Amino acid sequence: MSPQILPAPARAVFLADPSPSVAAQAGGWAGAANGRLELHTFTTARQLLRRLEYQRPDLLMLNVTLPGFDGLTALRSLSGAGTPIVLLSPDTMEGARLTMEALLAGASDYVVERRRGGKTLLALRRTGFQRALQRYLSPSPDASGGPIRSPGEIFWGRRSTWVQLRTDGEAVEARPLRGEVLPRSGSWVGIVLAAAPRLPRVVETFTRVPDRPAGPMILRIPQGPRFGRAMREVISRRWNRTVLELRPGEMLRAGHWRVLPGRSALRPRFGPQGAPLFDLAPNRLRCDARSMTQQLALLRDVFARRLRIYLFEKPRGMMIEPLRDLLEAGHGVFIHQDPSHSRTPLTRRLAP
Repeated sequence: MSPQILPAPARAVFLADPSPSVAAQAGGWAGAANGRLELHTFTTARQLLRRLEYQRPDLLMLNVTLPGFDGLTALRSLSGAGTPIVLLSPDTMEGARLTMEALLAGASDYVVERRRGGKTLLALRRTGFQRALQRYLSPSPDASGGPIRSPGEIFWGRRSTWVQLRTDGEAVEARPLRGEVLPRSGSWVGIVLAAAPRLPRVVETFTRVPDRPAGPMILRIPQGPRFGRAMREVISRRWNRTVLELRPGEMLRAGHWRVLPGRSALRPRFGPQGAPLFDLAPNRLRCDARSMTQQLALLRDVFARRLRIYLFEKPRGMMIEPLRDLLEAGHGVFIHQDPSHSRTPLTRRLAP
């Protein structure tokens, strides 16, 4: 790992996992940090809890099935203290369910563990491990004091968490949303695009919407098969409404809530009398920005003025062009801002 990825001084990362092969794998990757990373490994809950009594890490990587560990209680305590927590989850239904519950309890992200050659290993590459550390150990962009209100930025607080994008044909402009997030009338299809770490915000945001909005809602939060099933179970229980997996060519109706299966993308097509139908396209992209860009490109020029796209990430770079095309075609694009980051600016005029 190059010195540019992890800033000085050395950052403390706790790895709590009973598998020696996982510790060896992560330790080998972290050893290339030139002393800028201190990796502390724990194989039991007792070891971890004793250390947490007098030291809090900059990042905790925690196995959700660590024996003797009340994970959800500890997660609420640690996340409340501002410690990022990345879950290490076995690729099993039990691991998937625990992971989804832990994400809603305050965890930041998760990494799947799989059995390979008789060993348990993290299902990612060294570069993915580096990016995870960079993302969660880098200083927060909000840490530089109060907001500076400049003409080129738009700020909104806890009572205004949605902004709507508009275009003048050249740039894309963000404005506070006027009206309902999910209209109670009209003919539209809602599509939610989010990454796994945004699942808690998605669940919280749509808990307060009408049980049967005027249009069907499709959630695209890419997950593996087991984690997708666990996610649907958790969402259905939290919302007290039925959330099913989308079937290719399904006739969607008002009030339907659907989740895309696995790592797939929506490919729209017209059904009888212009009804909104979707097939599924393969999505093998692991980068969230590229994956969302692919999905936005597939949605262009369909269902004239009928799509309402809900983003839980600030669009940037390659995402801007397909977003502009969608806006020019008359579709609605909305961005949700984490209300706990009321100082975070969204650039008013977004450019590639």
